[in-house]
Amino acid sequence: MQWHELQQSSRHQPSVIRTVLLFLWASCGLYLAGCSSFTSTPVDILEQPAIAAEQAAVIEAITKQLPINSTLILPQRANQQGAIQYVDLDNDQTDEVIVSYQDQYRQPEILIWKQLPNEQWYVFTRIRASLASELDWLQIVDIDQDGTKELLVGWIIDDERNGLLELYSITESEQTKPDDSELEMQLQPLATYEYHMTALNETFSNGAGSAPELISERTMQLALITKKKQEDHAQSEVYQLVVYGWSAQQQQLIPLATTTLNSEVNDYTVLQIGNIARARQGVIVEASVGAHGTLSTMYLFTGDKLQAIIPKQMADGFNESSAFSRDMNEDGILELEWRVAAPDSVDKSYAETTYISKWLQWDGRESFHIIQEQINDYRYNVAINIPATWSDHYTIDFTEREEKQLFELFYWDKENKVRYLLATVYAVEQQKWHKWLVDERSKQEAEFTIVWRDSGNIFAMMPASLAISNDLSSEKQAVYMKMKEQLQSAEQFFQPLYRE
Repeated sequence: MQWHELQQSSRHQPSVIRTVLLFLWASCGLYLAGCSSFTSTPVDILEQPAIAAEQAAVIEAITKQLPINSTLILPQRANQQGAIQYVDLDNDQTDEVIVSYQDQYRQPEILIWKQLPNEQWYVFTRIRASLASELDWLQIVDIDQDGTKELLVGWIIDDERNGLLELYSITESEQTKPDDSELEMQLQPLATYEYHMTALNETFSNGAGSAPELISERTMQLALITKKKQEDHAQSEVYQLVVYGWSAQQQQLIPLATTTLNSEVNDYTVLQIGNIARARQGVIVEASVGAHGTLSTMYLFTGDKLQAIIPKQMADGFNESSAFSRDMNEDGILELEWRVAAPDSVDKSYAETTYISKWLQWDGRESFHIIQEQINDYRYNVAINIPATWSDHYTIDFTEREEKQLFELFYWDKENKVRYLLATVYAVEQQKWHKWLVDERSKQEAEFTIVWRDSGNIFAMMPASLAISNDLSSEKQAVYMKMKEQLQSAEQFFQPLYRE
């Protein structure tokens, strides 16, 4: 099987959090990648990615030995960018090759390949679940921090998206050899867990930068949400949140705390585990409620319990639109995303309303503080960080009034409820940029400033050309002019919404 065939035959169906952002990645095909990775960005896939000749030879040799009519796949919630990964799973200083695929009957499987002294590759083990309909999750982690990586494999087993999570180690799992195989071993899972959603504490999930002594039995490493039917109400579900930590004494993951979640929801969509403040462990869960809303809850892990922490800014943790809480600024602390309607959205329908993200970080005591306001566009995976001095002085409109227009940014006079244009931002495909620029310059005198490039698109800003209205007081005019001045270096406002 050739490279282009591998790309075309594979699918990438991302998690709910990244569905909008990664749709283009999925539709464009599969990238082969791994711990020693050869990856591509969306714009790069216009050309065949360059990979090492040795790895290309291995890929070709392995894919030729896959079962007939099989297809390489990515897990539904994939952190990696490829179905083939190189990882040293047994600390023998030689990488194994991990391949995820589905057979001709659409049964998902994982193959682990090892290399013989004569440099030939063979299937060391095959991992499968008899009831699995999809491969949901594949994490390669050093869960016990002993220097050897384990595999966490999640399988979807029913129409309710419930799963079976299995923990494997090629050095510790019980191994049996099928009668019809000379070399292939069959691994037995070290542990099995039922789940509806899963999340790893990424502080300790990659085995890097954290010594074993930092892991204690009170350290959360894995969080699961389970979903089960109530025994006396066949139509009702009970959701529970369970957090696990590694027990050196028992040599397994043990439950540390459990709490029952709100069942009056459509479904749970976000599960994050990690630090929720300095030296405070916790979990964030989010669920879809009503037609568009989100119920966001932060839980503090106290050592044996999970205690709900609700910001005063958010009534009962309710968001009017979809929220995707996470560590948005990569400081190692999880933040809550508070979605607030833009100030000029009064009397607008939901479809016409623009929402601003206000990121809340807990101080570990009593208060949540806004650490960043953001304008997010999931179509282009772009976030615009709003300066703190702009708070209550701006609004935004995503109405597309002309071709390629992304949004208009306004100064907001909150006393008089009037907005004044600051700038217009456009998103143009890179290959169409020069023609579009020539056409626009023929229609408008103002100059465009390139403020961001990402995923094959160029983002350009055109400042408002009209003078500020005399209806504004001199104080408000000064604020407007200061904001317009800051937009001259607007490139510092832009960043990827998600970093892949």
